[in-house]
Amino acid sequence: MINKTFLTGFWPYLVLVGAISMCEIAISSPLFATLGFEYSTLTALALSFVCGMQASLNAQSWRRNLVRTLWLWSIPLVISFASLLWFRNCALWDGVVFYLEIALPSALLGCGFGAAFSMLFRKRRTSFLIFFGFWIVTLILSLLPGYTNPQLFTYGWQYGYFPGFVWDEALELTNAYLLFRLENLLWFMLILSLPLAIRSRRSLLLRNGIPLALFVTAFGLFTQNDAFRITSSHLSVQQRLPNILQVGSNCQIHYDSASMTVDESREIIDELRWYLFDVRRRFELHDTISPTNIYIYPSAEALFSSIGTRAASIAKPWLGEVHIMKSNLHSLKHELTHVLMREKADWPFYASWSTGLTEGAAMSVEPEFDGLYTLDEHAARILQLHYAPGVKSVMAFTGFAANASTKSYVLAGSFSRYLLRTYGAKHFDRVYLWLNFEKEYGKSLDSLEAEWKRSLAPLMTSLNPEDSAHFQYYYERASIIFNPCLRRIGKLSRRARGAFVQSHYADAERLYHSAKVEGGGMESLIGECYSILMQGDASRALTLLDTTRFSAINKQRAVLYLEKGDLSAMLNNGQSESNYDSAQRVKLNTTQFLSGYLRAVLDTSDIAPIFHRYLYSLYHSRSMADSSRMPMLDSMASTHHQTEYVDRVTFAIRVLQSLILQESGKLSRAAQLNPFQGDELQRRASENSFFPDKNILSKSDSLAISQVYLHLAELPNADRLTLSNLLQAENYCPSQYSRAMHEISDEIDGRWHFTYGIPPPRGHETYP
Repeated sequence: MINKTFLTGFWPYLVLVGAISMCEIAISSPLFATLGFEYSTLTALALSFVCGMQASLNAQSWRRNLVRTLWLWSIPLVISFASLLWFRNCALWDGVVFYLEIALPSALLGCGFGAAFSMLFRKRRTSFLIFFGFWIVTLILSLLPGYTNPQLFTYGWQYGYFPGFVWDEALELTNAYLLFRLENLLWFMLILSLPLAIRSRRSLLLRNGIPLALFVTAFGLFTQNDAFRITSSHLSVQQRLPNILQVGSNCQIHYDSASMTVDESREIIDELRWYLFDVRRRFELHDTISPTNIYIYPSAEALFSSIGTRAASIAKPWLGEVHIMKSNLHSLKHELTHVLMREKADWPFYASWSTGLTEGAAMSVEPEFDGLYTLDEHAARILQLHYAPGVKSVMAFTGFAANASTKSYVLAGSFSRYLLRTYGAKHFDRVYLWLNFEKEYGKSLDSLEAEWKRSLAPLMTSLNPEDSAHFQYYYERASIIFNPCLRRIGKLSRRARGAFVQSHYADAERLYHSAKVEGGGMESLIGECYSILMQGDASRALTLLDTTRFSAINKQRAVLYLEKGDLSAMLNNGQSESNYDSAQRVKLNTTQFLSGYLRAVLDTSDIAPIFHRYLYSLYHSRSMADSSRMPMLDSMASTHHQTEYVDRVTFAIRVLQSLILQESGKLSRAAQLNPFQGDELQRRASENSFFPDKNILSKSDSLAISQVYLHLAELPNADRLTLSNLLQAENYCPSQYSRAMHEISDEIDGRWHFTYGIPPPRGHETYP
């Protein structure tokens, strides 16, 4: 038994709160250890309980309870200030504000609820047990909307605000939080009114009237939680996405028709049908009855308003839901896999308890990683360049989160693909649920990891500097949980984006610069560059990109080659060719490569001045899919005169036109604008003389032709000539990138066979 004097004393509570704070600072990652949102939220959770416990166990005056609570609240704050001697806090004032807004109300409410229960129940033990039960039950109830609703975020009186397990760097408390705290106050006043009403000698009507009025008011506010954005129910989301596309008998797409063209809606239906079939086939799934709902949001703000994240795509297998932004539809198959794998998992989340297996299963269904290298090739380079020792550490949640997200996803995906390919779906499906590798495979995780590494060994070939830069860009990063300035950077970036949208470019430049200084990395640098450009100073923007030497940026510098080439072309300073060449050689992904190739062709052509004006319109447009740039391309096409043999310029113009149409959602027109069709080009294409023999082409020429043929093969249009585009893509593809090309081809082949019931044509056959 604990001594009653110990429970009624105050020092034990001070020591307990101090110990919790010091453990949080000493053991947590930098993001959680410094005074900020995370520190305030975790401390609030602890204070709500400790303050309530001491108040429920000590029948004393409200004034004394308040003084004690303020002492308890101040201890973590003082300890955090003291930790500044060892830990940097780049957003101290923001942290103080968060601590005032989150930890103080939670501590006061904990004290208030505890004191109210001590008044309602005279026995200390009873009042404490009631408070303890109340604390647990209300905590669980506060988290339920994040489980039962589409939203990721939740509000609770103990912790204030929980954004979910998706990081929003620009997190700030909103009016919804203030309204929620008002609700907390009303519920507290209701509980406090009960002992006062019971002991009051006034009339029955007066005694019961106050609690009843408080209950009606608090409950009335509670029913408006959707309107206040405290919760986000399915009804509220469906009101924002009122249109429905039916895919089969058990799958629906919810979207806003104003944000999606007819071409795009047809394409998403076709893709979803194939995804449902392919994922079920890969994992031998048989459930075709459980409903699946896909919510497609038109913008980042619409996604944030409903779900609580501005970028990440979200799957909730236990609800059978995927929430995804339209611009992220390339990851739909990944998220859908999470939902369909619910068949092989169990309550409450219907996903594997291993984050590595959950994400690895979803990564394993994707045909390639960046369009140039496969998932296995990326995993091999991670091991070869010593960015990670293996996959075992990412199988656990803490290990998965401790690594940069790209690294964890790739390793888990490659390992899961190996298990599926080598041992089949049945064993994988069972280990997905039970995590017993020894039982399912007759081998330990260490042994399976060693097998997987041996399977990747043939892919660990020598690297040239461009290859090294390619993989450095993806994997020489640290997890966000090790960035203590994350919230500060996010706040500055959000304010900068707001200033940019409002055309306050000087303010946007200043804010992006501040974010960059704090460690904001490439996004902050490019934002600062664009803000300078919009002020009409391309020379200063280029100087900024050339001279920035922040460590967070240096490792990512390869992504700047296109911007530097474009600015150099607009300034006509003679440096554009080398930058475009570097973009082609590093090849961060197919988009970056093809953009560098097309720019290089046009920049050295007889229509370079028109191309430079096109670049100006590109950098001064609000949307990358700005259709006003199409007349500029038409002007290029009409001005250009085809060369005698290899018409790379017309090729480049048509590819750009097709890509812009696709960005605008005009998929049919994009497919019809085939660079290898029409007039003289059509004749040369049919004779295979549009380009010289691939054996005498440069690697960049061959890869560009290959990628364009592949692009044509992927476009959803029944009027395109044939899937011989795939054959041409494979023929022109340099051997270095053949693995990814074959994976993409296999995906298209499988989809064709699923759609038409016959193998895809490889010659001059047309659509059925």
